[in-house]
Amino acid sequence: DSHYLPPATYAELERAGAIGHIALRFFDADGELVHTSLDDRTLSITPDQLRKAGRVVALAGGPDKVAALFAALKGDFIDVLITDQITAEALLDHP
Repeated sequence: DSHYLPPATYAELERAGAIGHIALRFFDADGELVHTSLDDRTLSITPDQLRKAGRVVALAGGPDKVAALFAALKGDFIDVLITDQITAEALLDHP
């Protein structure tokens, strides 16, 4: 999703190891938060607030989302995932 942030921010996120985000809170392949200068400029739900929610439902799919979805599940950011069959099977086979 390289359409809404400046190129320098993407470079910083890449250096930090970010592979996905929820509400612009970025995480790495292990589901650990990555901290960048973007954190200070982001107004959104925090990961702690998200984890306190009764149930977090994510809707995503496609081969380009598998690694990020796997990391979000591993990081315990989401409780329920709504996706397509191909993505679900790819998640089951993800290393």
